[in-house]
Formats: sequence, C-alpha cells, structure tokens
Amino acid sequence: MNLVWKKSSFYKYILPLVIVYTIFTFVPIVVSLYYSLTNFSGFGKYDYVGLKNFGLAFTDRFLWKAFGNTFLYAVLTLTAVTPLSFLMALAIQKKSVKTGIYRVIYFLPYTLGGAIVALMWRFIFDPNMGILNYVLRMLGISTDKLLWIGGPSLSPVSFSVITIWALSGFCMILWTNGLKQIAGDIIEASVIDGATKSQQVFLVMLPNMKSTIQTVLILIYTTALKLFDYVYILTSGGPNHASESIVSYMYNMTFGSRLYGYGSAIAVIELIVAVTGSLLIIWAVNGKAGK
Repeated sequence: MNLVWKKSSFYKYILPLVIVYTIFTFVPIVVSLYYSLTNFSGFGKYDYVGLKNFGLAFTDRFLWKAFGNTFLYAVLTLTAVTPLSFLMALAIQKKSVKTGIYRVIYFLPYTLGGAIVALMWRFIFDPNMGILNYVLRMLGISTDKLLWIGGPSLSPVSFSVITIWALSGFCMILWTNGLKQIAGDIIEASVIDGATKSQQVFLVMLPNMKSTIQTVLILIYTTALKLFDYVYILTSGGPNHASESIVSYMYNMTFGSRLYGYGSAIAVIELIVAVTGSLLIIWAVNGKAGK
C-alpha cells in the first residue's frame, strides 16, 4: 500500500486538535496572565496593578510554605516512583498469565479517582482513627507527634506515599513500552558478552531509553506540581496553611479569599516553574535542553 501525504488532508486532521488546544490550554494561560496584572476579585470592576501581585507572592510566607511542601513532595515522589516503576516494568517483561495478573494489579490504583484514593488513605493516615497509628500504638510506639495528615510537617510525606502507590502503575506502562523499543539483538549481544543483569540495565537499557526517561520524569514532576485533590480532601491545607500545595493555596486565594488577580499570579509562577523544571529534565537526560 502506498501512502501519499497531502497537505490539505494534514491540515484537515490537525485543525481540530489545534482548536481544542487553543481553547482549553492557550486561552486560559493568556487570560490568567492578563488577570495576574489586575486586582480582579471575580466580579465588578478592576484596575491594572502591574507586577504588584507578583511582588506580593514573593513576600507571602504561606506561599513559600506551599512551595516548600510541593518541592519536598516532588523530590520524594520522583526518587521513589522512578526506580520502583522501572523495577515493576522489568518484573513483568515476560508474557505469561502470572505477569498479566501482576500488570493489572500494579495498574489498578491509577484507574481510581483522586477523591476515592484520598478517602481510602484517610483510613490509614488519620492521626486518631487511622490504621497506621493504631498499629504503632499496639506496638507500644507513641503517636502523639505522628500527625500524618493535618500536621505541620508530615503531610507532604503522606501525600508522596499516596502518589507513589497511585502513579507507579502508569509509569510502569511507560517503562514497559520503552523496553519494547529496544532491539532484541542488542540485549542478546550483551548476554553473549557476559553482561550481568545490572550491567544490562545501566549500560544497555537505560542509555537506549532517553525519551522514555524524559517522559516518566516530566510526568512525575508535573503531577507533583498539580497536587490538589489529596490536600483538599485530607487536610484542606491546614492547619493554618501548613500542608498547602501550590495549587491548593492558589485555589484558596482565588475562590476562598476571592483574590482572582493574586491567584492568577500564582498560576503564572507555577507555569514558569513547570516549564523550567521540564526543560532542566530534558537537559539533564540529553546533555542539553531541547536536543
């Protein structure tokens, strides 16, 4: 079968995607950037205030706390999900009924909604009625300071554990697809040369999976920046904004305090952080950004 590329057909198929992307991605970004330069409160008149909202953001200690929580959450999630999901992908490489069952079990948490996942883990992490502290008390360990959710310091760790459980299965699928792209003769040649399993992983597999590594790392990083549902359901950002993420704090400022202009400024800052971090990941994997 001969495939003939036609410019008219190309634009016909690509135009709907461009329209959808423009409406749901590009336009909201432009609108947020516009409102970030105003004192818009959600209704009524508003004035142009320039970079005042961004200046306020850099002096807002609650926002810095939210950034710190999100950064800790991102680091913990990245360092755990990346190797764990890769090991899961290695474990299910061989096609069999057993590995098929494991694949379904590993992927199942990702299919659950964020609200359902949060409510499930509340029964584990709740400081007073949760299973975790109950077991620790049974073992004679004091749980007075172990506020897994709703406390001043442990909430990001708990959010990370939940995300590791929920996201690893999806990243496993990405790793699995990446492993399938590696030519079989390369693996066979390494076996013939006497390479150990660890040498195959670090000297053969990973160097041939740069695009997959980029995808996995950027997915985990951007997922961390979008943390909202777990915070909103489990802690609502409390106490006193101590467990806020960037998105939950932005939500509270926008819809709780009706500071739409300030909330838009936080959204723009988060966008810059997301793009910058993604470019750094690309640079770290390829040696230079955009390669």
